[in-house]
Amino acid sequence: MGKVLQLTPLTLLAANYVGSHTSHTDIGTYSNTAVTPGPGDPALREPYPYITPTFYDRSEGRASYEAFQFSLHRTSSKGLTYMVSYTWSKTMNIACDGMYGSEGCSVQDPYNLDGEKSVAGFDLTHNFSASAVYQLPFGAARKFASGSRAVNDVIGNWQLNAIVRLNSGIPYNINGDAAIPNTGNATERAEQIGNPKLSNPTTAEWFNTAAFTEPAPFTFGSFGRNAIRSDWGRNVDLSLFRDFRFRESKVLQFRAEFFNAFNNVVWGAPDSSLGDPTFGQVLSMANTPRQIQFALKLIF
Repeated sequence: MGKVLQLTPLTLLAANYVGSHTSHTDIGTYSNTAVTPGPGDPALREPYPYITPTFYDRSEGRASYEAFQFSLHRTSSKGLTYMVSYTWSKTMNIACDGMYGSEGCSVQDPYNLDGEKSVAGFDLTHNFSASAVYQLPFGAARKFASGSRAVNDVIGNWQLNAIVRLNSGIPYNINGDAAIPNTGNATERAEQIGNPKLSNPTTAEWFNTAAFTEPAPFTFGSFGRNAIRSDWGRNVDLSLFRDFRFRESKVLQFRAEFFNAFNNVVWGAPDSSLGDPTFGQVLSMANTPRQIQFALKLIF
């Protein structure tokens, strides 16, 4: 479902709603564990005590995606072309984002899969991107032309390009001691006792670590799956091109490219395991520092 509006002869605005539902998706669990938490030998609470617990994949999951998508597109005029896109969306699923052990499964109670419903581990609530190409206003064909052909040959035919990307952080879990429920399972989420958000998070404490504690003995943690997010993504790439045409069909292009031009730092997800000495600390970057490269490209 969508709508396209022509704002000017050269500018289009598009708005769309997109929704989908998927059933019978893969859920990976550690199965034949104890049905309920409790003291004593968990094997006595297993559905099939004569079979050891094992990893098991089944097609019982479901997922949904809903989004509003907006885009603004301007075709070339006075040397400028741009496209701006924004998506506001939510991706929900149960327990798993893909194959068990490789794409993210977090099931603390395999007998209550509806309790594992949350935003997907790859959900991005906000996703913004913009790109632009601008022929700089210098040279014989542009506004600030010189009377000298030699000068125009030097200052003309420059093109500035930009790509901007902004997006929400990636969801992750706060994990507790998997032995607490005493079910034989390998996943346990923390118990929330306060507000995890900090007004000024730092790499030394990305969230309020005092907001979490281990669950009570023989219980599952109450904190939701994927209920907290890492640093939000931001990146600007810039490039400057210059064409030298020495024959009608041959062009030598000079390129200066700046990746992560403003050297923004996007931090990775913090240590989210209760009991770790680095719990709540960010130990890595999620992007790469600024990179600059120069190149010559022959177009023929």
